[in-house]
Amino acid sequence: MIEAKFAVACDRLEPLMQNYLTKGFAWKKNGIKKDQVLEKNKHITDASQALWQYANSIINESVEKGYLAEI
Repeated sequence: MIEAKFAVACDRLEPLMQNYLTKGFAWKKNGIKKDQVLEKNKHITDASQALWQYANSIINESVEKGYLAEI
């Protein structure tokens, strides 16, 4: 069970990293906001606090750099 949760958490990191590396292309194109990204990815904490910290840092840095709208 925990292995499945970890695999899903890793799968959720991929779109976060893609959006970060493309300077938020899909987020901007689709009008995605920070709270939506947090909601979509909150289950990462069920698998790994370390992965969640990494995901959260990507999200926060994306907001700081203007790749993801805060509100």
